[in-house]
Amino acid sequence: MSLHNNSNPSAQGVEVLACDTSSLNRRILEEGSSSSGQGIWCKEDGCVFDSIFCPFCVPPHNSVLGVHVLATDALNLKLQNKILFFLDSLEIENFEAHKRH
Repeated sequence: MSLHNNSNPSAQGVEVLACDTSSLNRRILEEGSSSSGQGIWCKEDGCVFDSIFCPFCVPPHNSVLGVHVLATDALNLKLQNKILFFLDSLEIENFEAHKRH
């Protein structure tokens, strides 16, 4: 997975939804993070990631929702403490429509 836009037409990317950790239900971070808690360094992206699993799914830790960016190099500071959800792992609903019914 690469977070950088690449002009190479054969390169593959992943569409993500970036969210600040303070905007999320704490359960996603507490129960959804990988058990190691140490993260994985990705030199290509300049970030340390921790996988985020769906704490609401049965069985839990079966569905990867995205990654928590734990640390970054200087070029990627804007991603620090962000959750990058994989769009193809989410079901996004219009909550305003639900309020009206």
